[in-house]
Amino acid sequence: MEESIWETNASQTRASHLLAGARRQLKPSRNSYVHRLIGYVYIPYGHKGPAVERIAAWTANKGLWLYSTLPLFPEKFSNFHGEVVNVTALPYTPHWVEEIEQDENFSAVKRYSGTDYFLLSSIASTLNFKINVIPTSSWDEVAMRVEERKSFMATVFHNMLPQRLKRYDYSYTYEYGSLDFSAAKPSLRPRWQSLYYPLSNEVWIAVLGVLLVVPISVYLFSLTGLNATSQSMDIVEASQMVVATFLSQNLSKKLPHSNSSRSLVAAWLVFVLVVGTVYRGNLTAALTLPKYPPRTETVQQLVDSFSSITMPPFGKEFISFFKQSNSTLYKTLAGKMSIVPDVITGLQRAKDTREAHVAGRRYMEQMIARHFTLPDGSARLYVGRESILPGISAWPIPHDASYRYQMDRLMMAVVEVREI
Repeated sequence: MEESIWETNASQTRASHLLAGARRQLKPSRNSYVHRLIGYVYIPYGHKGPAVERIAAWTANKGLWLYSTLPLFPEKFSNFHGEVVNVTALPYTPHWVEEIEQDENFSAVKRYSGTDYFLLSSIASTLNFKINVIPTSSWDEVAMRVEERKSFMATVFHNMLPQRLKRYDYSYTYEYGSLDFSAAKPSLRPRWQSLYYPLSNEVWIAVLGVLLVVPISVYLFSLTGLNATSQSMDIVEASQMVVATFLSQNLSKKLPHSNSSRSLVAAWLVFVLVVGTVYRGNLTAALTLPKYPPRTETVQQLVDSFSSITMPPFGKEFISFFKQSNSTLYKTLAGKMSIVPDVITGLQRAKDTREAHVAGRRYMEQMIARHFTLPDGSARLYVGRESILPGISAWPIPHDASYRYQMDRLMMAVVEVREI
């Protein structure tokens, strides 16, 4: 049967006997009414396990004297003396990684690693306790064991939400824990559309307008310079000449005779030279470097572009949080969210159908690199540039945990050394 980390029945019984003895000693003697006060302290973790120790006494005649080397108000959680401390966690790369290995007896042993585990290991080494990871099946159970005080802490970072504070407290805020979204990369357009890419819509409209105006202008100017020996250029011939030169073809055999028509044709040839040079240069770049359609990068674009957005099971609290928001954007976002069994399922649905998935940035990047990256290094999924919920995060701990001060002090020391 699993031993409780908290006060044992034996220590509670001993504390009761000692307190009863203290009450008996407080009774005045037969010859005097001198009061005697005795101070006891409960040590949950000591060399001999949990114990209640008498540390001092006071009388009106003799004053205060000490029975023990312990201070009057000792720090009870600076040394756990090798006791086992229960924690809860689930695999969440790169913060908490679980691997099954074989020991020297060829038995399966679970090994832990990751940034949060190494932080916990440093704290355990300093406070002198052993780590025992309680088996859990979901993130709800991870937090529930903390809330029930069966676990000292959940050692994978959690975003700090107001409704979570009602269930448990938080340790020192040591991590930037953002909530981000992932979606499938837009596919390339057909290759033949590369003929259209080099110029913008406005330039194409302007070129088409010029193609309509110039033939009419050449035809009208040719009429003004007619003489007895010359013949005017009809509208069809003027259109053929303009279109041919625009497509880098030769001029027609029949050329305008008037000076105004010649000036107009010369200006047109300069225009065609500039446009053609720019177009061919941009066309080479468009065929060499494929142009992807614009991607969804912001929260506003996420809400506008997707009708279905998924989250892992821990997303229930976030959906509730978004629904209580005063922002119309976040309320709309919550209305489009649904829960999937895990992050891999959400990313797979984002790849196969037009959906987006929301989770932690670094974890999604790890899963995309591991499961959704092709042999050439390209990935079908990406993580959006803007975070949905940027904020700080920490480890969940029970309310009024007596060991919080020691743990926060060590976490802050580790963070400060890491930043240096």
